[in-house]
Amino acid sequence: MSTDRSVCHQRLVLEWVYGYRGHGCRNNVHINEDGDVVYFVAGVGVVLDSKGSMRTYHEHKDDILCLSLHQDKKLVASGEIGKNPNILIWDSITMDTISILQGGHEHGVSAVNFGGNKKHKLLVS
Repeated sequence: MSTDRSVCHQRLVLEWVYGYRGHGCRNNVHINEDGDVVYFVAGVGVVLDSKGSMRTYHEHKDDILCLSLHQDKKLVASGEIGKNPNILIWDSITMDTISILQGGHEHGVSAVNFGGNKKHKLLVS
Protein backbone atom coordinates (compact mmCIF):
# COMPACT_ATOMS: atom_id res chain seq x y z
CA MET A 1 0.00 0.00 0.00
CA SER A 2 1.44 3.38 -1.05
CA THR A 3 1.07 6.59 0.99
CA ASP A 4 0.55 9.89 -0.82
CA ARG A 5 3.27 12.24 0.51
CA SER A 6 2.56 15.19 -1.75
CA VAL A 7 2.36 18.63 -0.21
CA CYS A 8 -1.11 19.92 0.51
CA HIS A 9 -1.54 23.44 -0.85
CA GLN A 10 -4.74 24.16 1.06
CA ARG A 11 -4.72 26.83 3.74
CA LEU A 12 -6.88 26.99 6.85
CA VAL A 13 -8.80 30.19 7.46
CA LEU A 14 -10.12 31.16 10.89
CA GLU A 15 -13.80 31.98 10.42
CA TRP A 16 -14.90 32.68 14.00
CA VAL A 17 -13.43 32.88 17.49
CA TYR A 18 -15.59 31.57 20.32
CA GLY A 19 -15.09 32.50 23.95
CA TYR A 20 -13.43 35.15 26.03
CA ARG A 21 -10.52 35.07 28.45
CA GLY A 22 -11.67 36.57 31.72
CA HIS A 23 -9.71 34.42 34.17
CA GLY A 24 -6.73 36.27 35.62
CA CYS A 25 -7.36 39.34 33.44
CA ARG A 26 -8.75 42.79 34.15
CA ASN A 27 -9.86 45.72 31.99
CA ASN A 28 -9.42 43.79 28.74
CA VAL A 29 -12.59 44.56 26.75
CA HIS A 30 -12.75 47.92 25.01
CA ILE A 31 -14.82 49.85 22.43
CA ASN A 32 -12.85 51.41 19.53
CA GLU A 33 -13.63 54.59 17.56
CA ASP A 34 -15.95 52.68 15.20
CA GLY A 35 -17.98 51.30 18.13
CA ASP A 36 -16.50 47.81 17.70
CA VAL A 37 -15.69 45.58 20.68
CA VAL A 38 -11.96 44.82 21.03
CA TYR A 39 -10.83 41.85 23.18
CA PHE A 40 -8.72 38.68 23.01
CA VAL A 41 -9.05 34.91 23.16
CA ALA A 42 -5.93 32.72 23.48
CA GLY A 43 -3.34 34.26 21.10
CA VAL A 44 -5.85 36.11 18.92
CA GLY A 45 -6.93 39.76 19.11
CA VAL A 46 -10.61 40.08 18.20
CA VAL A 47 -12.58 43.04 16.85
CA LEU A 48 -16.35 42.42 16.74
CA ASP A 49 -18.65 44.97 15.11
CA SER A 50 -22.33 45.67 15.85
CA LYS A 51 -23.46 43.72 12.77
CA GLY A 52 -21.75 40.55 13.99
CA SER A 53 -18.71 40.69 11.70
CA MET A 54 -15.43 39.64 13.25
CA ARG A 55 -11.86 40.61 12.36
CA THR A 56 -8.92 38.86 13.98
CA TYR A 57 -5.32 39.81 14.71
CA HIS A 58 -2.87 36.87 14.54
CA GLU A 59 0.61 38.29 15.14
CA HIS A 60 1.17 37.05 18.70
CA LYS A 61 3.39 33.98 19.08
CA ASP A 62 1.76 32.88 22.37
CA ASP A 63 -1.40 33.53 24.41
CA ILE A 64 -2.33 37.15 25.10
CA LEU A 65 -2.49 38.10 28.78
CA CYS A 66 -3.40 41.79 28.62
CA LEU A 67 -4.79 44.40 26.26
CA SER A 68 -5.24 48.16 26.37
CA LEU A 69 -6.87 50.63 23.99
CA HIS A 70 -5.18 54.00 23.43
CA GLN A 71 -7.11 57.21 24.12
CA ASP A 72 -7.43 57.71 20.35
CA LYS A 73 -9.73 54.62 20.44
CA LYS A 74 -7.74 53.10 17.56
CA LEU A 75 -4.38 51.76 18.73
CA VAL A 76 -4.19 48.59 20.83
CA ALA A 77 -1.31 47.32 22.98
CA SER A 78 -1.40 43.61 23.78
CA GLY A 79 1.10 41.61 25.81
CA GLU A 80 1.70 37.87 25.73
CA ILE A 81 2.93 35.06 27.95
CA GLY A 82 6.06 33.02 27.18
CA LYS A 83 9.78 32.77 27.71
CA ASN A 84 10.54 35.89 25.63
CA PRO A 85 7.16 37.64 25.43
CA ASN A 86 6.41 40.55 23.13
CA ILE A 87 4.15 43.57 23.37
CA LEU A 88 2.45 44.34 20.08
CA ILE A 89 0.97 47.69 19.12
CA TRP A 90 -1.69 47.30 16.43
CA ASP A 91 -4.47 49.27 14.78
CA SER A 92 -7.98 48.02 15.66
CA ILE A 93 -9.43 49.53 12.48
CA THR A 94 -6.93 48.31 9.84
CA MET A 95 -5.58 45.33 11.90
CA ASP A 96 -2.03 46.38 10.94
CA THR A 97 0.93 45.93 13.30
CA ILE A 98 2.41 49.31 14.25
CA SER A 99 5.26 48.14 16.48
CA ILE A 100 6.64 45.08 18.29
CA LEU A 101 8.37 45.69 21.63
CA GLN A 102 10.78 42.92 22.61
CA GLY A 103 12.91 42.22 25.66
CA GLY A 104 12.63 43.12 29.31
CA HIS A 105 10.25 40.35 30.32
CA GLU A 106 11.05 36.73 31.10
CA HIS A 107 7.71 34.96 31.69
CA GLY A 108 4.97 37.19 30.39
CA VAL A 109 3.56 40.69 30.22
CA SER A 110 0.89 40.99 32.90
CA ALA A 111 -0.37 44.53 32.20
CA VAL A 112 -0.16 47.23 29.55
CA ASN A 113 -1.73 50.67 29.62
CA PHE A 114 -1.31 53.83 27.59
CA GLY A 115 -0.33 57.00 29.49
CA GLY A 116 -2.88 59.64 30.51
CA ASN A 117 -2.34 62.02 27.60
CA LYS A 118 -2.64 61.77 23.82
CA LYS A 119 1.05 60.95 23.39
CA HIS A 120 1.95 57.34 22.71
CA LYS A 121 3.33 56.49 26.19
CA LEU A 122 2.95 52.87 27.20
CA LEU A 123 3.09 51.63 30.79
CA VAL A 124 4.07 47.95 31.16
CA SER A 125 4.17 45.48 34.05
